[in-house]
Amino acid sequence: MGCDAPQHVPDETPDLHGAFPRLSREQIGRLAAYGEHRPTEPGQVLFRDGDEEPRGVDGRVETRTGEGHDERTVAVHGPGRFLGELSLLTGGPSFLTAIAREEGEVLVTSAARLRELVAEDSELGDIVLREAEGSSRSATTSRPAPQGPRPRA
Repeated sequence: MGCDAPQHVPDETPDLHGAFPRLSREQIGRLAAYGEHRPTEPGQVLFRDGDEEPRGVDGRVETRTGEGHDERTVAVHGPGRFLGELSLLTGGPSFLTAIAREEGEVLVTSAARLRELVAEDSELGDIVLREAEGSSRSATTSRPAPQGPRPRA
C-alpha cells in the first residue's frame, strides 16, 4: 500500500462529489497505524452489504449494490483511494459490496480505531469524515461505472 497513484486511473469512476479522496503515501502510512494490511486477489470480496467490520481499501476496487439481477456497479476506484461509509464510524453494517479487481492490498480498520484516528489526527480525521458523508450521498447519485470484465465473487 502507499504507491504514488496518478490523479486519474483509466477505468476509474470519476469522483464527482469529492467523496473518495486519494491519499498520499505519507497519509496512508499514518492511517496504517490504525489498521492491518492484508493482501488481496482479483475477485476477492473485501466487504459485503451487511458486514459490520468496516475496511479502508487501497487498490483497484469495484463497489456494488443489490443482489442477483438487481446487482449493479456503483463505482470503480483506483489505487490510493480511501473507501468507506458513515458506518465506518458508527460500527453499523455496510450498504455496499467491494470486490478487488486486481491483486493489491487492503487496510482493515475497526470503527473504534477509526474514531481514535478522527480524534488524534485532525487532517486524516477530516478526510475520513468528509468521505463518510460524501460516499453516502455518492452511492445514491453516481452514474454507472465503466464496465469491464467482472470479477467473480
